[in-house]
Amino acid sequence: MNKNELGKVKAKDVKEIAIELMKKTRYWAFCVLGITFLLVYVFVVTGGENDYLMIFSIILIMGYIGYIYDKAQAMFMKQFAEDNGFDYQKTASIETVYGKLFEIGHSRHISNVISGIHKDHPMRIFNYTFTVGYGRNSQTYSFTVLELFFEKVDFPHILLRSKKMSVYRGLMGKTESISLEDEFKRDFDFFVQKGYEIEAMQIFTPETLRIIKEKAAKFSIEFYGKTVCFFDNKKIGKNNDLQELYGVTEKVFDSMSPLLNRLYDDFKVLHKYYRDKS
Repeated sequence: MNKNELGKVKAKDVKEIAIELMKKTRYWAFCVLGITFLLVYVFVVTGGENDYLMIFSIILIMGYIGYIYDKAQAMFMKQFAEDNGFDYQKTASIETVYGKLFEIGHSRHISNVISGIHKDHPMRIFNYTFTVGYGRNSQTYSFTVLELFFEKVDFPHILLRSKKMSVYRGLMGKTESISLEDEFKRDFDFFVQKGYEIEAMQIFTPETLRIIKEKAAKFSIEFYGKTVCFFDNKKIGKNNDLQELYGVTEKVFDSMSPLLNRLYDDFKVLHKYYRDKS
């Protein structure tokens, strides 16, 4: 870790920060509300003939709230980083991340990047969004991702997907589904790049799966290239939830780490074999 153990200093939650921002910008809040009420009034007086007035009023109020919460989210992540001895960046290039999660949809964006070192491995925590579809049929999804970087290992694609993440279904790429024991199959789906099943099962032992199930069944874990990502399908806005993401990551990582670096030679041989066949 950098200066302090992550999570020892409590930061304000996004909701608390947003309320403070609204109080500080109450003049603009009153302006937005005033214009909105005026537009609604005109809409009612004209008998609802001008639909665009109602649409514009909704866009206006939602735009203001969205701006406040986006700013509050950035302040929350930045303060959390500063309080715990980490670095903060507003954005990062999408080319810096690897994994099937980062290949879905369009308008992919990384923001509020917290970076540091965890047990000799570069680590980042960031917000990630992408959009599926276009126009009225589009939907934007948000995630909070904790990423660990391994310089010496080149992982195949391995995904332990929480069944609470429906957006991730059907987007596994060229992977094989592995049936888990009854104790775990209600909470997770398990996908592994073909040919790497034995190594994947060595990583996700029953003991490790038990830790994940008991502590964080809502999180998914993805191995890909040189990174391991733990993620939740929302923008985490509570300090306790961000601590939970890190705490679970630490427990799972501690149970896996003795094996991960030892798998370097196994993966190297398998990569050469399967790439030569392709």
